[in-house]
Amino acid sequence: MANTKGMDEFFLGKDMEDVFDWTIRFQMAAKVKELDQHKFFKIAKFNLKGKARNYYHRFEPPLDEWRIL
Repeated sequence: MANTKGMDEFFLGKDMEDVFDWTIRFQMAAKVKELDQHKFFKIAKFNLKGKARNYYHRFEPPLDEWRIL
């Protein structure tokens, strides 16, 4: 994966993490890389770790229900 800041950061779901800040940085990096929405969400899903990944897999919403802010 390219070293574009924002795309290389994992979100763990810890109390001190700001999910809104993470998503904004991730979205900005995706725009720089000109990713389509499908690739964007695949990479975002890959970058979830720990509690965040467990939460996602608990509900696992289909990608077509995800929306870019």
